[in-house]
Amino acid sequence: MNTLILYRKHRGNTYSYYRFIRELIERFGLEHVREIYFYKTDTDVAACADNSIFLLPLADATGLNLAWWYNVKLPAIARKLKAEKVVYINCLPAKKIRAPQKCIFTDVEFITQANKLTNYQKYLKKNLVARLKHAQKVITYSGHAKQVLQNFIAAKTTTPEVEVIPAAANHMFMERSFNEKEIRKDNLTFGEEYFLAKIDPHEEQQFVELLKAFTVFKQWQKSNMKIVVSGLESSITNSLKRKAASYKFKDDVVILTEEHEDVYAEIISAAYAYLLVTGKDADIMPAVEAMQSQTLLMSYGLPSLKEIAGAAMTQLIENDYEALGRQMIEVYKNEEKREQQIEKGSALISSFDYEISKQLLFDLLLH
Repeated sequence: MNTLILYRKHRGNTYSYYRFIRELIERFGLEHVREIYFYKTDTDVAACADNSIFLLPLADATGLNLAWWYNVKLPAIARKLKAEKVVYINCLPAKKIRAPQKCIFTDVEFITQANKLTNYQKYLKKNLVARLKHAQKVITYSGHAKQVLQNFIAAKTTTPEVEVIPAAANHMFMERSFNEKEIRKDNLTFGEEYFLAKIDPHEEQQFVELLKAFTVFKQWQKSNMKIVVSGLESSITNSLKRKAASYKFKDDVVILTEEHEDVYAEIISAAYAYLLVTGKDADIMPAVEAMQSQTLLMSYGLPSLKEIAGAAMTQLIENDYEALGRQMIEVYKNEEKREQQIEKGSALISSFDYEISKQLLFDLLLH
């Protein structure tokens, strides 16, 4: 008997909770000797290994077309695969599938965000209550996200209680020796200290505001301190390139590319501080990765980030680049406080154990 996993990518970059879940699924396949296939219409199921996992992207449709796909196409695929369970990542369970169905939501902004919803997010929000009654279990990324889901569906339908699989950094994220950090800085910033910043690749204004904040810092601190920008891998636009090229301190800006992905854990560990300025509550992976790497986290006071990091992070003021620049200055001026917050993060991170989260996901796939 097989497992079918229907998924809809949500900000599937290296640093997202979605990628964390996909990583755990790959680990499950390795550790439980399960073959993982990407299902296509021409997949020869008879030639596939028994007891396998089939990954299927949700059809890119909404409205009646998506309703037909859920009611007709998906049940037919589940029968063809002899699926003993179906797991949905950012998707809704189907009415006509009798096998146990379990849902994972790697973001809840389709509930919390009032405006700028995509058509698919509108579809999720409209159908969530009616469809979750077909789910055996619902999983999400934090206590805050759990509360959002439970409040939305409360008293409207009978569903299982929402559970949390905490975000956790794998073993690659760790405190590194002084020499290891110096080698990484030599390769990345010619040996200079740097802030590492994570921005949303779809929000160009974040990049502009970040550079403005860095200007505030550079005008105060006349040194070679750099800023390294992540989040733009595979998606940097010509417009962003032009903005970077025309920036006053362009020689002090490093934009990470795909070639840096294999050493990203080293880049975090060597950073002076990690600026998480995406403004997305679900962007929690950088928080646990930074804390486990013994790097100061600086972020907006979003509910899930406050839940994870608390007093271990330097809370930023949203939509105020001058304030962000001043906070960068304060961190640089107060080395003792920086070290204290890093120590607090180190103490907290034991609550986000990779092996425990891995086992929770494995249990979801096994039972």
